[in-house]
Amino acid sequence: YMLNGPSDLNYSMLRIRTSPWISESTNGDQYLTLDDSVEMYLEYAKTFYENGYTETDTQMWDMTWMNNFEGNVFGYFGTTWFTYWCISTSPDSATSTYGDWRICPGPTNYYWGGNYLVVMQQCPNPELTGFLLYELCCDEDIMYSIACERLEFVNNRATVEREIDSGEGLTGMLGNQNPLEIWHEVAQKIDVSNYSYLDSEIERIIENVAASYVTGGFSTVDDAMEEIETDILTQYSFLIN
Repeated sequence: YMLNGPSDLNYSMLRIRTSPWISESTNGDQYLTLDDSVEMYLEYAKTFYENGYTETDTQMWDMTWMNNFEGNVFGYFGTTWFTYWCISTSPDSATSTYGDWRICPGPTNYYWGGNYLVVMQQCPNPELTGFLLYELCCDEDIMYSIACERLEFVNNRATVEREIDSGEGLTGMLGNQNPLEIWHEVAQKIDVSNYSYLDSEIERIIENVAASYVTGGFSTVDDAMEEIETDILTQYSFLIN
């Protein structure tokens, strides 16, 4: 099978949107405008499911999805933390695929997850806080330690290049391939200019409707799109369609 389930397509398709889903007018009104990426995702997910390109209609992170790392599934779409923490197999497993996996750049470049530091406007120690933020987010030596000790992919090109040059990042899961080389290449191509603050919540609504659509819960893709918009506007009633 090409993928585990049709929902495995979601990040690679929904996060290459051509326009923001939420926009704001000069008077503060917020508008919902779903671009073509949503309908395209629904259509591809249904095609994969109906043509048997996926083993099941399983959802990401459920037990079937996890078990198929040792099953008959060719690949998964992942992210920087996926390789070290999510591939569900081990060297001593009876059906181990440990060491058989490799990664390559996907057909699209997208962003999935991350760690943030946030400071309140009323912070009583702005200078100390600024120093802390700088050290954790900009100091190459500290970022190098974080990357090597915690296997984090840090947001600093020089640090990642230093890791690659020193042989950090190699993993037996990938047969000693170094995923840092791929991530360093792909990360520089990611465009988040069309992202908006409700994207994660909207994606969850899209995914719920998509799970029903691929198994025949809606007669047409237009019906599924209408349901998505209705669910979003019901949950976020301040939005204007």
